[in-house]
Amino acid sequence: FYFFVRRLTRNTTLALVSMLLLAINPWHLHYGRATFEVSVALFLFLLGSFLLIGGKKSILVSILGVGCFIVALYTYNLTRLLSPALLLLVFSYNIREWKKVALVHKGIITGTIIVGFIPLLLSILNPEGVHSASGTLITSSAAIQAPLLELRSYMIGTPVLFQKLFFSQFTLTGWEYIRHIIAYGSFDFYFLNGSLHGNHGIGNFGQFYLFEVLTILTGLVLAFIKKEKWRSFLIFWGIIVVAICALTREAPHATRSFFLILPFIIFSAYGLIVILKLISNMPRKIGVLSGLFICVFCSYNIVYYFSSYYERFPIFYAKSWRSEDRVLSDFIKDHNMKYEKVVVDEAAGIPYTSLLYYLGYSPEDFQKTVQREKDDSEGFSKVKSFGKFEFRKIDWNIDLASDKTLFITTFENRPEEKYIVDKILYPQRPVVINIGQEIHQFPVTDVAYVLVEKK
Repeated sequence: FYFFVRRLTRNTTLALVSMLLLAINPWHLHYGRATFEVSVALFLFLLGSFLLIGGKKSILVSILGVGCFIVALYTYNLTRLLSPALLLLVFSYNIREWKKVALVHKGIITGTIIVGFIPLLLSILNPEGVHSASGTLITSSAAIQAPLLELRSYMIGTPVLFQKLFFSQFTLTGWEYIRHIIAYGSFDFYFLNGSLHGNHGIGNFGQFYLFEVLTILTGLVLAFIKKEKWRSFLIFWGIIVVAICALTREAPHATRSFFLILPFIIFSAYGLIVILKLISNMPRKIGVLSGLFICVFCSYNIVYYFSSYYERFPIFYAKSWRSEDRVLSDFIKDHNMKYEKVVVDEAAGIPYTSLLYYLGYSPEDFQKTVQREKDDSEGFSKVKSFGKFEFRKIDWNIDLASDKTLFITTFENRPEEKYIVDKILYPQRPVVINIGQEIHQFPVTDVAYVLVEKK
């Protein structure tokens, strides 16, 4: 990120401050530490942009730069649209220099792009490729189109021309798209609570620090006032990301819009530098007081975030992150020889990948024995079984007749107590509620999994 910003802006100080802000950014930390695919995609976009922007290009550097965008195509669903659009932006930003390169150079780059896109085109022609996108895009997602169809149904009694003009599928979908674009301007999403989805955020903090409202706005305004050349690149980067993200069914969506980090961080760093320079030029007493206030406010932002992230988040969102899957896997590992079959209740929601990972399961054995259900409407398939593991609904009237079998279920679906061999618990969490004006506090320990066998 440092080298990219320095090459884009030709400003070493801005690159250093941008790097610092990225290193402590809540959005970046959350997705980077969990190794979401979008983190890989952003790295590829940054590296590709760094190689393609500025200076004379060798054919090898150009191929490597374009290659980054091609690889990024296959890292995440949305990059199928984002990668070509951002690559075009990079070429457009550098158009004068690209006009000077030799025709052979241009031909090789064009050929590289065509060859790189062939697998994508083949996957689009494949039914599975179509299904995986159809459930996400607002034009085909049933979750989006169903309420729009319901609204249209209320208009059946109105004139046909009125229906076609204002309530056709095309018009309503277009209106939904505009609503999604506006949703990406959410102050609450960026600076207050962030994503409430337990896998995409911590629920009580924005994607950026609250103090960055001032730094981002300052940086954005002053970049235009000072006519910084790089401002247009960042603005168009943001527009492209929002325009494509708004095509999907949820808005704002922290994972799909992750690439907005790039323009936001650079504008924030630019604004912070300007503010610090302004304070340094103030009369001494005013400057010291202003600097002290900013330091205290920024420090509290950072302390509040990291405290929430390391102390509250692992407990509050333990279920979303399957925190006890390792404990479960250790139990299975310790008692493995005792059971000929392990049945996982579908209500338990245990990802089969948790067992593969924590048990150190052989990839070769998994591939030889795995059985999957047919693909669903969005192109995804569930694993029915592999090795001695089965993933299905449990019927205690039938299943309790099985010997040498371990059943993993939920507290709600548990059988009689005499069949239960162990319970795996989530970390104890505090619950505070109000009844009228009285506040009551008590600890709660939820059951993650109930382990059952017939003795």
